[in-house]
Amino acid sequence: MNETPDPTEVPTFDLPAWGTDGAPDLETEPEVEIVVEPARPDEVLVVTTDTLPGHRITSVTGIVAGEASAEVDGPPETAIREARDTALGVLRRQAVDAGAQAVVAVDIDVALRKGTVVVTAVGTAVELD
Repeated sequence: MNETPDPTEVPTFDLPAWGTDGAPDLETEPEVEIVVEPARPDEVLVVTTDTLPGHRITSVTGIVAGEASAEVDGPPETAIREARDTALGVLRRQAVDAGAQAVVAVDIDVALRKGTVVVTAVGTAVELD
C-alpha cells in the first residue's frame, strides 16, 4: 500500500550545527584557531615611521631595544655601521620574542666614547594584519 503524504504536513530536517532561527548554534559550533607562524629575526620589518605602508597594525606587543658597541680602528663609519647592524639584530630578536612582525617608530642613537662607538635602537614592536 502506498501512503499519500499529507500536503499540510511540513517536513523537518535535523541540522545539529544550526539553531532553529537559521543562525549557527555557537554553543555546538567547533572553534577555529588561527595560528600565525612566528617571524624570524631577519623577517621583522624595522622602520622609523609610525606606520607601515601596505600593512595594518593590529596590536602593540611592547617596547624593544638593542644596544651594541664597536671599537673605532679606522674610519668611524665602519664601526658605526657594525654597531648599528648588531643593535638592530638584537632589536629584531626582542621583537620576535614579543610575538611581533615589525618594529615601528625606531629611534637610533649613536655615541662615541673613548675610541668606542655605542649604538642604541629603540622602537615599538607590533603585530600586523
